[in-house]
Amino acid sequence: MKRIKFKKGVWHLDSYFKYIESLNGKINERLFAFISNKSRYIPNSPECLHDSKLISFLVYSEGTSLNIKLDFLGPFHDRLFKYKFEGVSKYNIKNENKLFGDLLMHEFSKSGKNNEYRFEFEKNASLYIYCTKIKIKETKIINPSS
Repeated sequence: MKRIKFKKGVWHLDSYFKYIESLNGKINERLFAFISNKSRYIPNSPECLHDSKLISFLVYSEGTSLNIKLDFLGPFHDRLFKYKFEGVSKYNIKNENKLFGDLLMHEFSKSGKNNEYRFEFEKNASLYIYCTKIKIKETKIINPSS
């Protein structure tokens, strides 16, 4: 992670949220609303992605564009988080166990005209995606199963 730090068993988000606030008006409004919502990072919130499960990972081409879709089942199994990354220039997977564990933390950053999104999972697994456009959709599940 670039701005979110894990020290002594605690995620430190202050510098991350300060950075995210500096992006207000410089990135897509819907993306900003999602990543700046602090409840996305607080583990006891149903809107949080901590402990979400990656249930779908699709890499595909559309014309000349490489795209990635990720679907996460929320930690309370009451919602789906669907990410679509368009214009992917690079992605990196670190995962020695072949399966992703629960999501621990996610982080957005901007690098010139490109977006970067980082996901850190249990068991030292990670996924980094560099792209030109990010869409995130949250859908509540009406009758979640436990």
